Amino acid sequence: MFYNSGDFPWLKKFQFHFDELKNELNAIKNLPKKPLYENTWGNEDRPTYLNKDENKNARWDTFVFKFFNIEHLPNMASCPKTAALIKQFPQIITAEFSLIKPNTHILPHTGYSDKYKRAHLGIIIPEGDLGLKVENEIKKWETNHWLVFDDSKQHEAWNKTSSERVVLMIDFIDDDAQSKNICKEILSKTNDPYLLSIAPKEKWLEWLDKGEFPIEGNA
Repeated sequence: MFYNSGDFPWLKKFQFHFDELKNELNAIKNLPKKPLYENTWGNEDRPTYLNKDENKNARWDTFVFKFFNIEHLPNMASCPKTAALIKQFPQIITAEFSLIKPNTHILPHTGYSDKYKRAHLGIIIPEGDLGLKVENEIKKWETNHWLVFDDSKQHEAWNKTSSERVVLMIDFIDDDAQSKNICKEILSKTNDPYLLSIAPKEKWLEWLDKGEFPIEGNA
Protein backbone atom coordinates (compact mmCIF):
# COMPACT_ATOMS: atom_id res chain seq x y z
CA MET A 1 0.00 0.00 0.00
CA PHE A 2 2.99 2.27 0.62
CA TYR A 3 5.93 2.82 -1.72
CA ASN A 4 9.59 3.36 -0.89
CA SER A 5 10.14 7.12 -1.20
CA GLY A 6 13.74 6.41 -2.20
CA ASP A 7 12.43 5.08 -5.51
CA PHE A 8 11.56 8.68 -6.40
CA PRO A 9 14.86 10.51 -5.84
CA TRP A 10 13.51 13.85 -7.07
CA LEU A 11 11.41 14.05 -3.89
CA LYS A 12 14.62 14.77 -1.96
CA LYS A 13 14.71 18.24 -3.49
CA PHE A 14 11.77 19.22 -1.30
CA GLN A 15 13.49 17.84 1.78
CA PHE A 16 16.59 19.93 1.02
CA HIS A 17 14.34 23.02 1.10
CA PHE A 18 12.35 21.99 4.17
CA ASP A 19 13.07 25.17 6.16
CA GLU A 20 11.86 27.35 3.28
CA LEU A 21 8.68 25.30 2.92
CA LYS A 22 7.95 25.55 6.64
CA ASN A 23 8.65 29.28 6.75
CA GLU A 24 6.23 29.92 3.89
CA LEU A 25 3.63 27.68 5.52
CA ASN A 26 3.90 29.59 8.80
CA ALA A 27 3.51 32.88 6.94
CA ILE A 28 0.13 31.86 5.47
CA LYS A 29 -1.16 29.40 8.08
CA ASN A 30 -3.51 31.88 9.74
CA LEU A 31 -4.85 33.72 6.71
CA PRO A 32 -8.45 34.90 7.14
CA LYS A 33 -11.22 33.10 5.30
CA LYS A 34 -11.75 34.49 1.79
CA PRO A 35 -13.48 33.32 -1.40
CA LEU A 36 -11.65 30.38 -2.98
CA TYR A 37 -10.45 32.43 -5.95
CA GLU A 38 -8.36 34.60 -3.61
CA ASN A 39 -5.28 33.81 -1.51
CA THR A 40 -6.89 31.51 1.05
CA TRP A 41 -7.33 28.06 2.53
CA GLY A 42 -10.18 25.90 1.31
CA ASN A 43 -11.99 24.96 4.50
CA GLU A 44 -15.60 24.38 3.57
CA ASP A 45 -17.30 21.41 5.22
CA ARG A 46 -16.54 18.11 3.50
CA PRO A 47 -19.46 15.98 4.69
CA THR A 48 -18.34 12.82 2.93
CA TYR A 49 -14.89 12.99 4.51
CA LEU A 50 -15.40 14.19 8.09
CA ASN A 51 -17.30 12.69 10.99
CA LYS A 52 -18.87 15.69 12.67
CA ASP A 53 -20.59 13.37 15.17
CA GLU A 54 -17.20 12.69 16.72
CA ASN A 55 -16.24 16.36 16.86
CA LYS A 56 -18.38 19.22 15.56
CA ASN A 57 -15.21 21.31 15.12
CA ALA A 58 -13.47 18.69 12.99
CA ARG A 59 -11.87 20.25 9.92
CA TRP A 60 -9.57 19.38 7.07
CA ASP A 61 -8.15 22.49 5.36
CA THR A 62 -6.12 22.67 2.17
CA PHE A 63 -4.00 25.48 0.74
CA VAL A 64 -4.00 24.61 -2.94
CA PHE A 65 -1.15 25.46 -5.29
CA LYS A 66 -2.16 23.14 -8.11
CA PHE A 67 -5.13 20.81 -8.51
CA PHE A 68 -5.10 18.33 -11.38
CA ASN A 69 -2.92 20.70 -13.41
CA ILE A 70 -5.03 23.79 -12.59
CA GLU A 71 -2.84 26.38 -10.87
CA HIS A 72 -4.07 28.61 -8.05
CA LEU A 73 -2.06 31.72 -8.88
CA PRO A 74 -2.76 33.80 -5.73
CA ASN A 75 -1.64 30.97 -3.47
CA MET A 76 1.44 30.29 -5.57
CA ALA A 77 2.38 33.97 -5.45
CA SER A 78 2.15 33.98 -1.65
CA CYS A 79 4.58 31.04 -1.35
CA PRO A 80 7.05 31.68 -4.19
CA LYS A 81 9.76 29.24 -3.08
CA THR A 82 7.26 26.41 -2.63
CA ALA A 83 5.68 27.23 -6.00
CA ALA A 84 9.07 27.29 -7.71
CA LEU A 85 9.85 23.81 -6.40
CA ILE A 86 6.52 22.47 -7.61
CA LYS A 87 7.05 23.97 -11.06
CA GLN A 88 10.38 22.16 -11.41
CA PHE A 89 8.59 18.82 -11.65
CA PRO A 90 5.96 18.51 -14.40
CA GLN A 91 5.02 15.06 -13.11
CA ILE A 92 3.27 16.79 -10.19
CA ILE A 93 -0.41 17.25 -11.05
CA THR A 94 -1.64 18.33 -7.59
CA ALA A 95 0.14 20.11 -4.75
CA GLU A 96 -1.18 21.68 -1.55
CA PHE A 97 -0.55 22.14 2.13
CA SER A 98 -2.95 19.81 3.91
CA LEU A 99 -3.91 20.67 7.50
CA ILE A 100 -5.86 18.41 9.83
CA LYS A 101 -7.25 20.23 12.85
CA PRO A 102 -7.00 18.66 16.33
CA ASN A 103 -9.35 15.76 17.09
CA THR A 104 -10.29 15.29 13.45
CA HIS A 105 -10.84 11.96 11.69
CA ILE A 106 -10.87 11.84 7.89
CA LEU A 107 -13.14 8.90 7.13
CA PRO A 108 -12.18 5.95 4.91
CA HIS A 109 -12.41 6.88 1.24
CA THR A 110 -10.74 6.20 -2.09
CA GLY A 111 -9.00 8.65 -4.40
CA TYR A 112 -9.96 9.71 -7.89
CA SER A 113 -7.81 7.32 -9.92
CA ASP A 114 -5.08 4.67 -9.83
CA LYS A 115 -3.10 6.58 -12.47
CA TYR A 116 -1.15 8.69 -9.98
CA LYS A 117 0.64 8.26 -6.67
CA ARG A 118 0.12 10.44 -3.60
CA ALA A 119 2.87 11.63 -1.28
CA HIS A 120 2.90 13.49 2.05
CA LEU A 121 5.92 15.40 3.33
CA GLY A 122 5.64 16.00 7.07
CA ILE A 123 5.89 19.73 7.86
CA ILE A 124 4.22 20.13 11.28
CA ILE A 125 3.81 16.78 13.01
CA PRO A 126 2.67 16.76 16.65
CA GLU A 127 3.33 13.97 19.12
CA GLY A 128 0.47 11.65 19.98
CA ASP A 129 -2.27 9.63 18.32
CA LEU A 130 -2.23 10.40 14.61
CA GLY A 131 -1.71 8.33 11.52
CA LEU A 132 -2.49 7.31 7.97
CA LYS A 133 -4.09 3.94 7.22
CA VAL A 134 -4.12 2.53 3.67
CA GLU A 135 -6.17 -0.67 3.50
CA ASN A 136 -4.78 -2.52 6.55
CA GLU A 137 -1.39 -0.81 6.82
CA ILE A 138 -0.82 2.10 9.20
CA LYS A 139 2.06 4.57 9.18
CA LYS A 140 2.80 7.77 11.08
CA TRP A 141 4.04 10.96 9.50
CA GLU A 142 7.50 12.18 10.44
CA THR A 143 8.94 15.67 10.12
CA ASN A 144 10.71 16.12 6.75
CA HIS A 145 10.02 12.55 5.65
CA TRP A 146 7.85 11.41 2.77
CA LEU A 147 5.03 8.88 2.87
CA VAL A 148 4.18 7.69 -0.66
CA PHE A 149 1.05 5.60 -1.12
CA ASP A 150 -1.64 4.36 -3.48
CA ASP A 151 -4.46 6.90 -3.24
CA SER A 152 -6.85 4.64 -5.17
CA LYS A 153 -6.94 2.20 -2.24
CA GLN A 154 -9.24 2.84 0.69
CA HIS A 155 -7.47 5.10 3.19
CA GLU A 156 -8.19 7.27 6.18
CA ALA A 157 -6.28 9.68 8.40
CA TRP A 158 -6.68 11.02 11.90
CA ASN A 159 -5.21 13.58 14.25
CA LYS A 160 -6.37 12.89 17.81
CA THR A 161 -3.81 15.29 19.29
CA SER A 162 -4.36 18.82 20.58
CA SER A 163 -2.27 20.40 17.79
CA GLU A 164 -2.56 20.83 14.03
CA ARG A 165 -0.94 18.40 11.62
CA VAL A 166 0.31 19.84 8.31
CA VAL A 167 1.90 18.07 5.34
CA LEU A 168 2.81 19.07 1.82
CA MET A 169 0.60 16.77 -0.22
CA ILE A 170 1.36 16.05 -3.87
CA ASP A 171 -0.03 13.76 -6.55
CA PHE A 172 2.34 12.72 -9.30
CA ILE A 173 2.36 10.50 -12.37
CA ASP A 174 5.11 8.47 -13.98
CA ASP A 175 4.64 9.87 -17.49
CA ASP A 176 4.22 13.65 -17.37
CA ALA A 177 3.41 13.70 -21.10
CA GLN A 178 0.08 12.13 -20.19
CA SER A 179 -0.72 14.55 -17.38
CA LYS A 180 -3.36 16.64 -19.13
CA ASN A 181 -5.17 13.58 -20.50
CA ILE A 182 -5.20 11.95 -17.08
CA CYS A 183 -6.45 15.12 -15.39
CA LYS A 184 -9.16 15.54 -18.03
CA GLU A 185 -10.31 11.97 -17.52
CA ILE A 186 -10.46 12.41 -13.73
CA LEU A 187 -12.35 15.71 -13.82
CA SER A 188 -14.80 14.58 -16.49
CA LYS A 189 -15.75 11.50 -14.45
CA THR A 190 -15.77 12.91 -10.93
CA ASN A 191 -18.86 12.62 -8.76
CA ASP A 192 -17.16 14.13 -5.72
CA PRO A 193 -19.79 16.27 -3.92
CA TYR A 194 -17.13 18.67 -2.65
CA LEU A 195 -15.75 19.39 -6.13
CA LEU A 196 -19.19 19.64 -7.66
CA SER A 197 -20.28 22.06 -4.93
CA ILE A 198 -17.56 24.42 -6.18
CA ALA A 199 -18.35 24.10 -9.88
CA PRO A 200 -19.89 21.69 -12.41
CA LYS A 201 -17.69 19.33 -14.41
CA GLU A 202 -17.82 21.60 -17.48
CA LYS A 203 -16.32 24.47 -15.50
CA TRP A 204 -13.54 22.28 -14.09
CA LEU A 205 -12.65 21.21 -17.64
CA GLU A 206 -12.66 24.85 -18.75
CA TRP A 207 -10.23 25.72 -15.96
CA LEU A 208 -8.05 22.76 -16.94
CA ASP A 209 -7.85 24.04 -20.52
CA LYS A 210 -6.76 27.45 -19.21
CA GLY A 211 -4.37 25.87 -16.71
CA GLU A 212 -5.46 28.14 -13.87
CA PHE A 213 -8.36 28.94 -11.57
CA PRO A 214 -10.25 32.22 -12.13
CA ILE A 215 -9.06 35.31 -10.31
CA GLU A 216 -11.29 38.02 -8.79
CA GLY A 217 -14.33 35.80 -9.04
CA ASN A 218 -14.48 35.77 -12.83
CA ALA A 219 -15.52 32.14 -13.01
